[in-house]
Amino acid sequence: QIGTSKVVSMRECAIVIVNWNTKDLLFDCLKSVFECTRGISFEVWVVDNGSTDGSQDMVKKSFPQVKLVETNENLGFAKANNVAIRKTDTPYVILLNSDTKLTQDTFTSMMKFVKERKDVGVVGCKLLNRDGSSQPSAAPFYYIWVIFLMLFGFDRFLRRSFDVTREVDWVVGACMLVTRDAITKAGLLDEAFFMYVEEAEWCYRIKRAGYKVLYYPITSLYHLTRGSSTSGKKHAILNIYWGLQYWYTKHGSLFSLIFVRFLLLTKAVIALGIGFILRRKALVETYREAIGRIFSFRSFGRRLDDHV
Repeated sequence: QIGTSKVVSMRECAIVIVNWNTKDLLFDCLKSVFECTRGISFEVWVVDNGSTDGSQDMVKKSFPQVKLVETNENLGFAKANNVAIRKTDTPYVILLNSDTKLTQDTFTSMMKFVKERKDVGVVGCKLLNRDGSSQPSAAPFYYIWVIFLMLFGFDRFLRRSFDVTREVDWVVGACMLVTRDAITKAGLLDEAFFMYVEEAEWCYRIKRAGYKVLYYPITSLYHLTRGSSTSGKKHAILNIYWGLQYWYTKHGSLFSLIFVRFLLLTKAVIALGIGFILRRKALVETYREAIGRIFSFRSFGRRLDDHV
């Protein structure tokens, strides 16, 4: 059952993992969490989005200490995380992807750091690729100039990984430590987002509530990108198209929304043309649907606080 009643806890931190058909990755993730996390009191929540690969049974058998929530359907990233967050009362919450793996006391280090900074609402660590190289872990908000660069092939200049601790606009949701105070003031993740854009929008509201978002590269973990997104690039593109429009419905002017939709349409038309010329069926289908997302998009009339 997906109730909203909180579980009274004496723990410092709740680690929340959303899973959808990533049983093997989830096993490795959970194993690493329990092996590497020392010196803090924590609880682990797994919200299973209706997996059909035996993930639930694996958690029950191999990690009986985990608090498992079975939704019986794919709620998406934002809503599934909120299910667990609503049930917890810990001072800190860590959102963790199932396709991550700890090799050091990452959470112990992050917790120690955030306790010394009362002005901080979100902390993200350094993300690593399989080979140990740095993975882009922080980025600027989706300003119009950012969207332009992202759509037309300059995304590598936007998402960055730094060598020193610094304030950033948002950190990648594969690993986010969020304070309860920030959640109380800014609200939960916006459940209108299914996947993608939601962590950036959450950081945006948290910063507007008066908290800092910090990138903390002193510690790290491995992240296997899109391990839980089995539908791949098409799924990402379509959700990003919808998410950017929704962002500007909430946080932008009517003119800025119209301009963003123009940029999205321009990119889609160009990609569609390339797909036809090169006879790339997948590209044509993806951007044909993306154009549909533009013309079928409707504002829900939601403002900043309506969704929490």
